[in-house]
Amino acid sequence: MNTKAAALASAWIMATSAFCAWPFDVHAQQIIPTSTRENVLSQGVSIDTATTQNGNASRSKYGEYASAVVKDAKIDATGSGQAYAQRTRYSLEIIGGSHAGKTLETTVQAKDDKVHAQSGDHLIVFIQTGDDPSQPKIFLESYDRRFAVYCLISVLILIYVLFSGVYGLRILLSLGGTAAIGWLVLAPLYSRGWVPALAFGVASLLASALAAFSALGLAKRSVMAAVAGWLGACVVYATVALLSDWSRLNPVMDAATQNFFRDNPTLDPQAIVSLGASWFLAALAISLALQVVDGVARVKQLNPLWGFKEAFTAGLTLGRDHLGLLAPALFAGAMGFGLMAIVTRNQFDLPWLAYANTDEASNLIITVLAGALGMALALPAVCATAATYWSDTAKKLDPVRRAQSWRPDVQDESETG
Repeated sequence: MNTKAAALASAWIMATSAFCAWPFDVHAQQIIPTSTRENVLSQGVSIDTATTQNGNASRSKYGEYASAVVKDAKIDATGSGQAYAQRTRYSLEIIGGSHAGKTLETTVQAKDDKVHAQSGDHLIVFIQTGDDPSQPKIFLESYDRRFAVYCLISVLILIYVLFSGVYGLRILLSLGGTAAIGWLVLAPLYSRGWVPALAFGVASLLASALAAFSALGLAKRSVMAAVAGWLGACVVYATVALLSDWSRLNPVMDAATQNFFRDNPTLDPQAIVSLGASWFLAALAISLALQVVDGVARVKQLNPLWGFKEAFTAGLTLGRDHLGLLAPALFAGAMGFGLMAIVTRNQFDLPWLAYANTDEASNLIITVLAGALGMALALPAVCATAATYWSDTAKKLDPVRRAQSWRPDVQDESETG
């Protein structure tokens, strides 16, 4: 197994992915201000800061994200008579961006406080600058979790390298590359207006090739594994897309998502459900294909006279066992993602008729069932691909070695002399 060649092939695939995504300008990421107050517009300046709702500054889409540290957080109340509202006054030290080094203050009503931060917490804030740059409006977005992410990535790399050495690095390359392909290829192609099936086909081909070369090295079986994995991923996508369309699934959309599709009317919101679920399921289908192709190749080394039928049967046996391990993991993962919805349903005692037909629940249930069905349908296609290739290699063996009595572990008498 040529490790350097496999690493170079994987790096080339990732570079190709980035190159494919580079020229795609996503319309949704372009902010084009239209206002009569353009004289106050500049980098990080809002044209809507002055507007208020119920006494609070309303947030616009023009502003700047930055990291901040909570220096102080005090809870008090505002109001008169019997009408009091609890609020929190935050003192924040801005770390990055154009306001770096400044200490700014903001007040958040208790009902609007999504973070409930304490002194010393690191946050991500959204800063809007209005007519008075010295008094920007600050919105608390979430905790700054970058340190936790960097630590987890470092520990993951260390564990994989300690346990698997160079092969562990190749596994990590496959994991990171698959995520990068989804980020840099699949999403931009969809946003560009490509047919969802074509966008998924291009992205899944790159992901399958990357996984195959990373796991199996630069060899013939790697090429067959890449082809089989791509074919399996396409079968899964076709199954999920057809059943999603038949079931009329719709994405769970917040205000930002609704604005995105309103600004991009040519994009199909329903395709997001199929693409998102299929990208996760495609990874399972590619894993299934790698196991089947590699297993059939090893079995053929011990039984070189096997034809298509024997190789196909062996692939089905291997794939069935692997599928039996993947299916419970798939349903358990879906149960974990939907746990909050299940808890909410039980808490409010929602009837099954109402709960199962919500977008959140129906997307989860139908895509998981469709994915399990798609992987089952992909297994024969994967096995047929592997069996077709390895049965062709048997026909190319020397006629003497095609004799029924010959086995690779038994030498021919004429060779021993």
